Amino acid sequence: MPVVGAVHAIDMCIVYHFARWQSKRPRAALPSRHVADVAKPRLSELEGWNGGRLEGWCSGSDATFYAVRSMRAVMTVLEPQALRDLFVLGLWIAASYACGYVRLRYKFFRRERINCVQYCMRPWLCMYYVTLRCTARCAMCDVWRGADAPGYREQTLAEVQENLRALPRLGVRLLDFTGGEPLLFAHILDALRCARQMGMRTTLTTNCTHYPDLAEQLCGLVQHLQFSCEAADAATHDAVRGPGSHARVLESMACARRLGQRFNLVATITDVTLAQLDTLLAFAAAHRTVLALNPCFASAHQAGLSAAGARVLMRAARHPWAVADHAALALIADGGNQCVRPVCRAGRATMTITPDNQVAAPCLHHEQQRVPIAGDLAHAWRATQAVAARAGTYEVCRGCTLYCYMRASLYRRYPLRTLRSLTKYCMTRLRRGSA
Repeated sequence: MPVVGAVHAIDMCIVYHFARWQSKRPRAALPSRHVADVAKPRLSELEGWNGGRLEGWCSGSDATFYAVRSMRAVMTVLEPQALRDLFVLGLWIAASYACGYVRLRYKFFRRERINCVQYCMRPWLCMYYVTLRCTARCAMCDVWRGADAPGYREQTLAEVQENLRALPRLGVRLLDFTGGEPLLFAHILDALRCARQMGMRTTLTTNCTHYPDLAEQLCGLVQHLQFSCEAADAATHDAVRGPGSHARVLESMACARRLGQRFNLVATITDVTLAQLDTLLAFAAAHRTVLALNPCFASAHQAGLSAAGARVLMRAARHPWAVADHAALALIADGGNQCVRPVCRAGRATMTITPDNQVAAPCLHHEQQRVPIAGDLAHAWRATQAVAARAGTYEVCRGCTLYCYMRASLYRRYPLRTLRSLTKYCMTRLRRGSA
């Protein structure tokens, strides 16, 4: 589809510029409905056009045909004899594509009744907290404590489906179902099916306590499935996640492989667990499974990964079966987010939906505002943008390294490290046995 869209835009702009050239009239005075009629004589003169209809230039394969014809006509006009002429031609086509993109966006703004600022602040990632309940009581996570708060409730299926239908229109492309333990949510299967129908990519991380029971129903509904694994031996893992959880991880891996479901392991690394990192890497290699190394963030009950630990994790990420976001580790080594020049853009690039059907800004952990959705997700999102625009500048944001929210912002400060991590992840996922 992007290729077809590019061809449409290039074709539209080439015909438009030919029309201006032929008519010698100002751009604003040239109605778009006359473009084809005005451009056709010029194209006939240059290419020996045989009276083909230009009215279908904006649809299907006709657009591709006329785009190629139009670009051949442009090359006839320029008569490129050297590399310099070809370079000029490339610049001209790129400028035409840019003009077409702006024109298409202008139509989008008019149709959707939004302005350019609102469009640029559209989120591409949604952290959807379907529940705060969890079967584990991990010290490095404080989300599960919110399930004991008075008045706690979770969304109904109708509310979830209404939000999921609105997310693509707001620009969301990646949907992270999280919690808590997301598989405890009563409507998780219906939510995943609805997200699949809306064309969004889904991510789900589970501690595996319920995955073996739902494995067959979840098969094919999740594009990025992650199993939490804190250690290679059962005693250490169960001390963090709860008794019997390591055995459920092994059972979940076996179920996913049997069903052909792609997955990877994810470990939350603290300064304490760094000592067991080698055995964990050997465990991943023995099972031929990708291991994502996520640095632990600081909370009220757990210290985050130190700068020295981040540098150790950078070296560990060289392992063939290990992946880590080098941009996130570089942020930790640099002292985390700074309020003067904040890295965080969570409030604008990431939407956070809470279990009680509200939009939290700028994130769930450092929220400054909550707006009830009440059937209008777009309005709730726009109502939080004043607070979201200041994401990273609040005093509570000083030194923050929350990776789940930073991952949508790190590429601005660390573009090369982000590209390196993404390349390593893609190549590692291609290894045999990562499914």
